Amino acid sequence: MTPPPDLGPRAAGALASPASQHPGWRSRGYLPHFDAADTWQSITYRLADAMPRHAIEAMERQLKTVPDPDRHKERRRHLEAWADAGHGTCLLRRPDVAQILWDNWQRFAGERYDMGPWVIMPNHVHLLIRTHGGSPLENILRSWKSFTAKRIMEVASVPAPVWHHDYWDRFIRDEGHWLSTKAYIENNPVTAGLVSHAADWPWSSVSWGQGRVRDRAPLARFEDAEFHEERASGARSQKSSHPCGG
Repeated sequence: MTPPPDLGPRAAGALASPASQHPGWRSRGYLPHFDAADTWQSITYRLADAMPRHAIEAMERQLKTVPDPDRHKERRRHLEAWADAGHGTCLLRRPDVAQILWDNWQRFAGERYDMGPWVIMPNHVHLLIRTHGGSPLENILRSWKSFTAKRIMEVASVPAPVWHHDYWDRFIRDEGHWLSTKAYIENNPVTAGLVSHAADWPWSSVSWGQGRVRDRAPLARFEDAEFHEERASGARSQKSSHPCGG
């Protein structure tokens, strides 16, 4: 995917006016958030059981020893590492559940937001998104979680809560940041030890069009017998040690 020519407003000096629906910088609990229209952002949200409360509490105790300027960076590093470790029920590994997320993303894609590279991991998701004016990021995430939680509870017969209440976002500063974030998203299944090659993970933009979001759902591609056997053969050749590896 070619980097977008216009990355939108930068965080420095890009705070929204009081009348704007996009609030700029704000904070919910321990995660700061930035929201400005027409700005590409890297978004991560996870299942409620991907990181248990006791693990979060232990992490926060440990972070008290980290200087304030480095604390947010270290917190994010800990959270991402824990998510990649594959804890919890890993519901998003189920094709029918992953399909719910994809369908929900596509419902307002191009209308309320633009989508870039994405990956659905077993217990969390990463994607690049650019919101349109009048569609605050917080509202979009709230809508995604609310709708998909109801559908997932129906399909998988699981109790609430499905999603952790917060999410992580990071605005894209420049082309270099776009490329590094794109690489991180596309290679997350490899980093987590789920597959040897990014294209072997079925629920990602790299495996489903080399970073281009297509009009048809990913499951349609996996209905092809030859493609399915190719992926199954690859999975058999590498036995993953990841808890969600199957």
